[in-house]
Order: sequence, then C-alpha cells, then structure tokens
Amino acid sequence: AAVANVLSGNGDINTNAAVTLTGNNSFSGAHHIGGAGALTVSQAGNLGASTATVNLDSNTAQLVLNGVSGSIANELSGVSGSTIDIVNGADTSLSADNSDFLGQYALSGNSTLTVASTANLGAGSNVALAGTQDRLVLGGFSGTFANTVSGNGILQVADSASVTLTASHGVGSTVTVDIADATLTLADIALFNHALTGNGTLNIDTANNTFNFGGNTGTAFAGTVDMSNSNFVLNGNNTSALHNALF
Repeated sequence: AAVANVLSGNGDINTNAAVTLTGNNSFSGAHHIGGAGALTVSQAGNLGASTATVNLDSNTAQLVLNGVSGSIANELSGVSGSTIDIVNGADTSLSADNSDFLGQYALSGNSTLTVASTANLGAGSNVALAGTQDRLVLGGFSGTFANTVSGNGILQVADSASVTLTASHGVGSTVTVDIADATLTLADIALFNHALTGNGTLNIDTANNTFNFGGNTGTAFAGTVDMSNSNFVLNGNNTSALHNALF
C-alpha cells in the first residue's frame, strides 16, 4: 500500500506489511520494520528528517531504496539476514554511522551505492551485486576494506580513496575491481584473480613473498602498478595484466 500522507512527529512507525512512502515527510522518530515488513522509498525525504532512524528488526525485514538518487543521512540498523535493496538505477550514498547494520545490501538494476567509510556500511554487513553494472563505490575511503562483496558487479575505488585489501578480504572472484582516481593496495596477497579496470594506482606488497595475477585479471587496467617487497616474474598472466599499465 502507498502512503502519501505527510508524516511528522518523533515516535515510532512500525511496518509489518509492504508499504511505500511517497510523501515528503518531516518525521524524526524511528522506523521499525518487522518480519513481514517491506518499506519502499524513492527519495530520502520519504523517510523523514535526517534524524529519523530506520531499524530492520527481523531477518526477513526489507528496506527498498527504489531509484533513490542522492544521500541517505538516516542512521540504519538491522539484524543479520535483513536486507536493504538498492534497485532500479538507484545512485545512493550513505553518510551516517550505520555500524549496527548487520544485514545485506542487495544491488540490482544498474544501481550504485557509495560509501566513504566502513561505518557507512556497517562492518558486519555484506554487499551483493547482482548485475555487471551494479557498483559499490568506495569514494574517498581511507583504510582497510574487509566487508564481503559478492555477485557479478563492480567494486570501484574512487575520489582519491586509499583502500587496502588484505589476504583475508571478502571480495568474491567474480567481482570486477575498478581503480579510478584512487589507490588500491594489495597487502600480503599472493594471487589477484579479479578482472581489473581503471587508470588509478595499484600498490602491491607481499612482505617478500611471491605475487601473481590470475587469468581473470585481463589486460584492461591502464593505470600504474607500484610493486615493493614482492617476488614477481614477468610471464604469462603477469605480462598480460601489465599490457596497458605503467610498471
């Protein structure tokens, strides 16, 4: 059901059905989404003021950001198994501290989610990129990225970010890694077997161990590869990966 009424106040709104909010709301309280709840919005203002919180209280609770363009400053929390669906060409950034979100961000329909820190996602959350044009953008992000990312989409490092992936990273092998105007450091990773694109900087440091590119890396990366403290042989996939890069 669609609710076009303007919502105000600072109490609780409990959603336990499929509900779409279409009003430009001033509500500053707490949205609680239950087990049968699916709350859909198409702009940030549908949720209310930026001080309104959204709490996914069940492992079947859903928040649907349908084509949302712009920033969501509301604080998001959710239990493991809950889902925030980012769909229909959404281009959404999260700016709040969402450390208490433990569920999944599920992107589909050529959608983009941008974050600048782990706290924007929640360290315990994971990201699923359904299609090849669905993107998680680490924009201006600084530090180690450890969230699990799965699917067929793109993990993009952008906006002067300086991101580190360690050997225990959770980025699935079918996820393309794109380095735009940014730096990605591979720390103590022996094999990098993701499709690699972009024109930024890739730093590699294996603490004096062997490093290799895999067959999935391809030849599209046209940035700079800066390698230190690593054993690297220029043949096979390693040569191919550097075909368009500066080394």
